[in-house]
Amino acid sequence: MKEFIENLMEGNGIKYGKPWRLSDKSLGVAIPIVSLIETVRHYRVLLDKDNIKVSDTGDIDKLKLTMNVKEPIFIRSGTIFKGDTQARGLQTSIIVMPQTNEQEIPVRCVQASKGIVMGTSMNRATVVAPQSVDKELLRGDQGAVWGSVSLYSLSAQPSRTRLLGSMGSETCDSHIASDNLTKELQDMKGSIDQIIKKMPIVKNQGGIVIVDAKGVLGIEIFDSSDSWEEMKNQIISKYGRELSEEVDSIFEINEKKIPKKISEFLNTLLACKEEISFEDKEAKTFILKGNGVIGEYSKLKEKVIHILGMRSDKE
Repeated sequence: MKEFIENLMEGNGIKYGKPWRLSDKSLGVAIPIVSLIETVRHYRVLLDKDNIKVSDTGDIDKLKLTMNVKEPIFIRSGTIFKGDTQARGLQTSIIVMPQTNEQEIPVRCVQASKGIVMGTSMNRATVVAPQSVDKELLRGDQGAVWGSVSLYSLSAQPSRTRLLGSMGSETCDSHIASDNLTKELQDMKGSIDQIIKKMPIVKNQGGIVIVDAKGVLGIEIFDSSDSWEEMKNQIISKYGRELSEEVDSIFEINEKKIPKKISEFLNTLLACKEEISFEDKEAKTFILKGNGVIGEYSKLKEKVIHILGMRSDKE
């Protein structure tokens, strides 16, 4: 991971693109990470067309995944699985290897009020965990995950008002906390999709940095622009609320200071403690925990293919 991040900091084969905001009042800024070198990947990411079977093991922190693949498949943390049992979020990114066929995957419950039904088939949801929930999934504390789901629900109404308002839609005037995360996200999906459509397409983009008034909120990058292209909608949607947040007047950003803020954040990631969170044959994922940051990175055959880092108010 060190070499990957140092290349980004030094501009070796990677550069930052032009910052983008939804409006002049938006607090959230998206900076594309552009690859200057074409990389051939030896895996692919999970797509909607893939034949994936998931079922409830009866344990709150494990699901059974059945998938016969001919090449490694990357499945990102925060992926949500739902069915006639409690919904779960993937706790850490995994790489499904050929000839694995069946395995247990690490998850956390994101729907406390629904009971577990052992053996129930589950489907991958069309939404992914927002960054506030994703951070707690990475930490793995079940109580904290439930708490983040409730907090997301409680704060959803103001965000939905801003999102729909910016799209010229009327809004509702009341909201009660819910633990049905997939429904909360689905209710906002249409508006977040509009943000994704408005975001400029950048050739050879391999990742993104999200910055707000406090500094770097999150960074995510793949080793291949093909992987970013296939995952970008999910990743951008994680920050839909933050990208839509506005102040009453025009908010000026100092673009010259952004690279320094990103470098400081990356240095903090480099100083993180690492813990193996997933391992299968030649694939590994490591959780990163440090001073004000949480994240992960995945390796395939000793090559880093994905890095995720998010600002955190916890150690």
